[in-house]
Amino acid sequence: MIQVEGLSKVFRRPRTFSGPFGALRTLVTRQYEERTAVDDVSFEIGEGEIIGHLGPNGAGSAPPPAPRCSTARTP
Repeated sequence: MIQVEGLSKVFRRPRTFSGPFGALRTLVTRQYEERTAVDDVSFEIGEGEIIGHLGPNGAGSAPPPAPRCSTARTP
């Protein structure tokens, strides 16, 4: 069984500025924005269960928020 509890992921990226000197200001100042991608996700995958992940358009091409794993075999 695979069990995930309280999975969270926050991305930190530099704040961008607009205007004629925006690119320079972005490089010189170290201001960051944080974006939460996943917040407190929990799930279980039982033995023998088959799962899939669908992206926003239903195509299945989006990477899952949880780490990818292969088939888990128990002894």
